[in-house]
Amino acid sequence: MNLSEQDAEPPIEPCERHAPGGQDATPMARLSVAWEAIAHACDLPSDFDGEPSETAYRAVKELQARLRDHILANNDTRLQSLLHLLGAASLHMEQALCPEGCAHLQCELEQGMQLVRTTESELNSTRTS
Repeated sequence: MNLSEQDAEPPIEPCERHAPGGQDATPMARLSVAWEAIAHACDLPSDFDGEPSETAYRAVKELQARLRDHILANNDTRLQSLLHLLGAASLHMEQALCPEGCAHLQCELEQGMQLVRTTESELNSTRTS
């Protein structure tokens, strides 16, 4: 057993309440069963309605980590779009749960961008002189 196998998350099993979507099930039905199992394994509240909460934020971050690990370990890029969607969702939750921290980061980002623009302008004027 190699190191990545030792550190790998245990496989996510479908919840006992539902039989896994068989080959005859529609892709959406199979996704529904898989999503229920994944959300349950990451402790995403079953009644999550999109409203930011600490519990949902932690669950989404866990989902992101598992997806990232899966993509890297298996060179499986089919889930990258889902990873991006979860990233946007976690950013939205972070902004809602900690607005003062995000405002501080936004200010620092704007100052950094201004420094880059100033430096680029100075370099361009030096080149033309």
